[in-house]
This record gives sequence, structure tokens and C-alpha cells, in this order.
Amino acid sequence: MTTDSYLGYSDRLHRLASDLSAKPWPVSRGEVQSALNGQAAEQLRVLVPRTVRRAEGAFFTGSHVRARFEELLEDATAFWDPACGAGDLLLAAAGKQDLGASMRDTLDLWGKTLRGGDLQPSFVRTARLRLFLLAAARHKERGDPIDVDVASGLELLKGIRVADAYSDLEKTRSYSGTLLLNPPFGSVQAPADCSWAGGSVSQAAVISLMSASKIGLGQQFVAILPDVLRSGSRYARWRSSIESIIDLRSVNLYGQFDDHTDVDVFLLAGRRRRQRHVREPSALWWPQRTSASTIEDIFKVSVGTVVDNRDPHAGPKLPFLIARDLGDLKEIQAPDRTRQFAGRTFKPPFVAIRRTSRPGLRSGGNARAAGTLVTGTQDIAVDNHIIVMKSQSGSVDECNQLIDVLSSPKTSAWLDNRIRCRHLTVGVVRSIPWSPKAARDEDSVAQELSVDY
Repeated sequence: MTTDSYLGYSDRLHRLASDLSAKPWPVSRGEVQSALNGQAAEQLRVLVPRTVRRAEGAFFTGSHVRARFEELLEDATAFWDPACGAGDLLLAAAGKQDLGASMRDTLDLWGKTLRGGDLQPSFVRTARLRLFLLAAARHKERGDPIDVDVASGLELLKGIRVADAYSDLEKTRSYSGTLLLNPPFGSVQAPADCSWAGGSVSQAAVISLMSASKIGLGQQFVAILPDVLRSGSRYARWRSSIESIIDLRSVNLYGQFDDHTDVDVFLLAGRRRRQRHVREPSALWWPQRTSASTIEDIFKVSVGTVVDNRDPHAGPKLPFLIARDLGDLKEIQAPDRTRQFAGRTFKPPFVAIRRTSRPGLRSGGNARAAGTLVTGTQDIAVDNHIIVMKSQSGSVDECNQLIDVLSSPKTSAWLDNRIRCRHLTVGVVRSIPWSPKAARDEDSVAQELSVDY
């Protein structure tokens, strides 16, 4: 199964472009604007099965995230998107380009300054047609006639072609222009020469680092990337690697990619620099420390040690705590559920939270990292889908203070700014600001961390 079914949409765009000369512009304007803003992504979902979209990494940039992306683009003589899909980022770049004296002149110019590639011929054809429609719309708004037919116009856009991003990048040295990127978000095996990770890694991490290394000194790099690269502990070395190549100018949180793609993204912009060693990540990646203390100063934070579907049922029979037991409860005693387990256990009192955690409030309006105090006298085996926080002094009062901190709107806002993946990490939880007095202070809500998405 392939993306050939998308050719039906491409044919519709071709008819629309062919009819522009015969119809008054006010009649065509709405349909053209739809084709330029979100329709390509909508039709991809309609025409291409999700399994194929995932296999091909085909999730097109919507109009809202494209608008944020366009704000980051600086003037440049050329733009290249090595994984262009239906051309949304190229449309953003073309919006920055001047018009020629005629539409033919404009398309001839864009054919020299815009470069894009994709493995799917139906996507490449769609990208060219949308650029043709954008040029037509801008000239029509200026009152110019359409002086070029569709076939000739598409031929002028010779820089947009069927191509493999990896091969194109491999052959490129010091590209002189702005590199645009919204790479596939799926997983691939790390390349043999990968210095920052091994095993299965984000394809976006691989292609973004490769892309950044292929532009010339001083050239701009702008990318839409999954939040796990910004906030995940596993990608710390990737962040150092990208910073050794790119002088970061901005790291902007965006939020969920679109209503149909359950991945949060951020926008990264910077310029190529001479490579240098980076010991610590830039302050741009996440909010900096806002209080004198953090949770790790008071609590030992760790992940539950039971991997239930893998660990043998051997050893003493113990109470066994799983994420479902926590519910929305502020306090529970040792669960009735038991399991044999010979590994490390946890002795109450301690505070437990679910590792799975979406940005924003949980169902029922509860805080993103709402905690539950676990009490009792027996050692407890804890599932690895739970994060455990045990007071270093053994104090129940400190555990209750921690629950207040975790439940505060200020902490939820801090977490949403720090990590927008669908799970929490031990490192992030350890870094949560420790301010129990502020958490109890009703007036502190007015001073919450402001997060712009």
C-alpha cells in the first residue's frame, strides 16, 4: 500500500490551477486559500490510511504551526526543505520572497531559490501545484494576469523534485541558504557512526542533526521537532551535539502538532557555527531554576522497580502498587494486591505519582503530577509506571507538603514548560521547584509561571 491515492487530491489542485485564468479571482479566491492553508493535511488523512502515513512519516504541517514557523524565518537568498511533503514550509519561505514583474518571472525566481525533496511523487506534485497557486494568488491580489500555463509553471519549479532526504543531504556540502525541516517523527535504528545514542532513536533526531551539519557557516536552520528531543533525558547528548553545530537563537514551545497527531512539538531556530564542545545545554531548552530548592533536595526520587510482564514471580509475597491504584486519592494504605518479588522495595511513607502524564490538567481537573501519600508498615513492591518520592527524613509532614506542591497550578505550569512528552522522567521530577509555602498560599496562583503556546 502506498500514497498513490493522494494523486486524486493533486489532480483536484491541477484543475483548480488550470481554471484560474477563466474564472474571476473573487470566485476562486476561497478555494485557493483553502488549498494553501490546511487542506493538504486534511486530504492526506482522508485519502491515505493511517498505517501508511505512519510508515512513511507523512504528517503535513498545518497552517497554525506553519504561521509560527514563518515568524522565525529571516531573509535569505535560498531555502531548502529536504523532506518537503506537500510543501508547507516551502510555502512559508515563498511568502518571504519578492514577486517578479509577472507570474512567470516569479515562478522562474522560485525555481532557482526554493529547493525541496520527497520520496513520494504525489507529494512533490502537490507541493509544486501549491506553490503555483500561491504565486497566482499573490499576483491576482496585485491585479496581475496569469501569464503562464500550469504545465510550464510547474516546469519552472525545477528545484522541487522526487528525492531521498538522506541521499540529498549526504551529497551536500555547505548549503548556502536557510534549511527548513519538519522531519518524520517515527523511530529508526541509530546510524553506525551515531555518537549520541544507540538502538532505536527518533528519526527526527537523526535527520535534524544531519541537516544542521550540511549548511554553511552563518546560514539559518529552522525546524519543527518532537518535544522529546527538547526535554527527554535520553536526548541530552543530542542537544549537546546540535548546539555544537547550531548557535541557538530560539527554542519555542508550540504544543500538540495538530488535533489529529498526538505529539507535542517545539520550533528551533539558529545559525550554523564552527563546531565547538558543549558541556551544558543552553538555557533556552527549558525554564531555569526559579527557587533555592528543588524536590531532590528533600526527597529521594526513583522509579518503581517491578516490570510486571518481565520480572519473575519469585521471592516474598508483598503488597504490589500499580498506577491504577492511585486514582485521584490523596492518601492510601498498602494495596490488597500482592505479588512475589525479590527486588528492591519501598517502605512507607512515600508519595507516588504516575509516570504517564499528558500536558495540561488530568481528567477531572487534577494537576498533571498530582501525588498520593502511601502509608502503612509493610514494604511495598512498586510497578515501574510509578515514580516514588521518599522523604530523606522519613517525615509524613514533608510528604503532605510535597502533595501540596505537586497539586499547585504553579507546578503544573512549570511541568508543561519543562516537558511536553506523554510521560514524566525522574530527572524532571527532581527538578520541580520546592516551595511548599507558596503552594498553600492562595494568592500565589496570580504569580504562576506564564507559558506561551
